[in-house]
Amino acid sequence: MRPTLLTLSVVGAGLVLVLLGQWRLGAALVGLALSLAGAARIALPGERVGDLAVRSRFVDALVLVTLGLGVVGLANSIPGH
Repeated sequence: MRPTLLTLSVVGAGLVLVLLGQWRLGAALVGLALSLAGAARIALPGERVGDLAVRSRFVDALVLVTLGLGVVGLANSIPGH
C-alpha cells in the first residue's frame, strides 16, 4: 500500500472516531498517522513515498513528526472526563 494512501486512511479513521464522540482517541490516531508518515518519509526512498515528498526529506519528516506529536500532545493536555 502506498504511504500516502495509508496515511490518509488512518487519518480518516481518526476523523470518524472524532465524529462518533471519541475525540481524544481520534485525535491521537490522527497524530499517530502524521508521525508515521514522517517516519515513512525518512525510511523510504524518494520514489516510494509519493505525495509525502514535498520538500527535502529532512524538512518533510520534521514537519510531519512535529505536527503529529503536537496533535497527540494537545489531545492529551485537554482535561476531559
